[in-house]
Amino acid sequence: VALDRDDESAAAAMLAAAAAENPRRLVVLGPFLSDHLGRLKSLIEGLRLRDPVIAAPCDPWAALGGAERVYSLGGEIGFFGLLAGLPVACFGPAFYAGWGVTDDAAAVPRREFARGIDEIFAGACLLATRYIDPFRQVPTSFEEALALVADWRAQERANREIGVCVGM
Repeated sequence: VALDRDDESAAAAMLAAAAAENPRRLVVLGPFLSDHLGRLKSLIEGLRLRDPVIAAPCDPWAALGGAERVYSLGGEIGFFGLLAGLPVACFGPAFYAGWGVTDDAAAVPRREFARGIDEIFAGACLLATRYIDPFRQVPTSFEEALALVADWRAQERANREIGVCVGM
């Protein structure tokens, strides 16, 4: 579950649905709305969860790697879940919701026709988004931006192996 919008009633409905559908396997990821976690603490405690509640920052892709389903209030974690091939339940409006690829709560607006995940990705990431090269400050393509992010990710992963740095 990722709490990612400031909508307490939708958050309560989302948490209740997640707990009912997964009575023994629920992990609540709080870093996506750490500012609101305090207000929602009573909702979370009221569910009497047996599994841990993660409230520290974490890599969303690592979290999704262990997930079977994503519950979202409409933030980017739901989109990431779709890209990871997970079923996503939306409890708030989002650019990826209402197209027929998510399980949407009644409050989520429906679109006039269906779109697949590839079409939603293309619309959001290829057509509606512009990319800038952070080093040269010039427009760049999605593919070039993706290559840069992949390189950063590889460097970050390689640096995890470093235990001690001396004389820097």
